Amino acid sequence: MFERSTVDSLNGTRKTSYQVRISLDDGTSLTGKLHVATTRGLDDEVNSSNAFFDFEPYQGQRAMIAKRCVRAIARCNLPSAKQLESRERRLETCDPYQILGVARGADDESIKLAYRSLAKVYHPDRVAGIDLPKEVTDYMSAVVRRVNAAYAMLQNGVSELSVEQGRREPVFSRSGRAD
Repeated sequence: MFERSTVDSLNGTRKTSYQVRISLDDGTSLTGKLHVATTRGLDDEVNSSNAFFDFEPYQGQRAMIAKRCVRAIARCNLPSAKQLESRERRLETCDPYQILGVARGADDESIKLAYRSLAKVYHPDRVAGIDLPKEVTDYMSAVVRRVNAAYAMLQNGVSELSVEQGRREPVFSRSGRAD
């Protein structure tokens, strides 16, 4: 899926890595991984009161970069919504456990926790007030649709769905109300 790698920081807290391109005030551009606490998102880190970013360039050593020297930060390697959809079509099967990032046979509470975590991170309403490029909002919408479908599959007891089966039978459907 769209995993972000998790690393341990120097002080022992778990951190998540985002692939970014950082433009500095002096005109240099750095590409690498920005390490953020797993409890925060990239936007939370950028807007935090911390004076430094924990950055690891692809070719170089991990270092701290002063926020006051940063002009812009852009995410790298985000697939577009069309790329996500075409990837899904190419897959022979759709594994909801893999999409949600949980082990096969995980309990309902773990599945629900993973679902809520991903839905919270990628839900487009979270950034509705921010003027983001259309590609980013399309990406977030596509990821949320995929996460919702995976969760619905597991709630309905479907652990794997072939593409052909998915085209003929909906993953979930609304039933009429009982009167």
